[in-house]
Amino acid sequence: MPLCADHFLPPLLQCTQLRGLALGAPTLSLSAAQPDGLTRLPLLEALSLIRVEVESVAPLTHATKLLALYLLRCRGPPAVVDFRRSLPRLPSLTFLELDDRSRLTAEQAAPLNAALLARMPQLTPPRFHQNLLAE
Repeated sequence: MPLCADHFLPPLLQCTQLRGLALGAPTLSLSAAQPDGLTRLPLLEALSLIRVEVESVAPLTHATKLLALYLLRCRGPPAVVDFRRSLPRLPSLTFLELDDRSRLTAEQAAPLNAALLARMPQLTPPRFHQNLLAE
């Protein structure tokens, strides 16, 4: 039976002093509205989504204080396997670990990474970790 985020997210969002949050379950699915709610936690600095189905990462745009983001083996809708294109501008982000299902070489990822780093003014290449195919 799938884990329903609607059951645990409302009480979780009452934890206004929460600085870090990790959600991981292969049966957990987050609608586009649910990451938006998570990012409105006023002190949230670190967010880890592990093996979660994420309808959209675009709502993370409200995570203005987010310093670290881990998207580990997450999956999106069938057409979305690469979150590099859909991550919004995150002005405070200083660390990103992206282990997605895209099958890109470093050469293929280079223009996507350049665009991603341009949206993240505090993120530097040494603090951006990603899975890539060996060339």
